[in-house]
Amino acid sequence: MSHTLYVTSRARRDISVIMRYIAERSKRGAESWYRKLSQTLDSIAAMPESFGLAPEDEDHDDTIRQAIFKTRKGLPYRAIFLVRDSRVFVVNVRGSGQEKLDQLQLP
Repeated sequence: MSHTLYVTSRARRDISVIMRYIAERSKRGAESWYRKLSQTLDSIAAMPESFGLAPEDEDHDDTIRQAIFKTRKGLPYRAIFLVRDSRVFVVNVRGSGQEKLDQLQLP
């Protein structure tokens, strides 16, 4: 069963910042990163429960999951999301080296 995927405004800002950072160094790298993110989002929508819990899960009542994807150079990124019925909310996208979030803005 495919879920309806929502990307929150916070996650959209995260994506924009990461894209801009990568594009300043490599336009092709930014395009590749975005393709990988899109594939990851498709996987989340298809089977969100197959992904593991995010470190942020321990600090919230909602179940917080993460999908980890890597760039061609192997740098990990995390799409942080939660599932509510048939809806999936991507709440943040974190780059490599970014710390665990203390506060999530949950929908």
